[in-house]
Amino acid sequence: MHEDRKLKEAWFYLSEMHTRERDPSAFIHLLSGFLSAARSVAQYAHKEATGKAGGQAWYGAEVNNRPLIGYFKTERDVNIHTKPVDPKAVWKVVGSIPMFISGGADYGVKFLDEEGQPVEIEIKAAPPLPPPPPAQQDPVMVRYAFADRPKDNILTLCENYLKELEALVKEGHAKGFITT
Repeated sequence: MHEDRKLKEAWFYLSEMHTRERDPSAFIHLLSGFLSAARSVAQYAHKEATGKAGGQAWYGAEVNNRPLIGYFKTERDVNIHTKPVDPKAVWKVVGSIPMFISGGADYGVKFLDEEGQPVEIEIKAAPPLPPPPPAQQDPVMVRYAFADRPKDNILTLCENYLKELEALVKEGHAKGFITT
């Protein structure tokens, strides 16, 4: 009944996490809110489904087939009951310094005609060098990871988790275990 509203809330938190990912303090607060809102989706679905015949078995099977639901349940429970969520921020700073080398060399060449007399050669100035291209400014990039999943980007995990929750709710609606 309230699953859709909490899904929208969780998507809102995820959107804000994308916007504020360079601010570690804000990111952590938004992640905490995300964990609570997203977990509420599964809790509401569980409560509603288990009140109907076959609902408990359906819910259990669905959750077992969606591993991120269980993973994020644990993350949320730790965040609420044990210690605040503390993801690892992995920063990447890329810098570049363009370098251009130009110049010339002095050398002397005597040109002589067939009789050995010096020949005057008109020396033309070299065309001016084009301006160097502008320096590339690569942005500072950051990603966050849970301690037990250091290679996984939290934002990607969160998005995949919400997709699992949406699929759970859609299936619950279709089977009549969850009302709209």
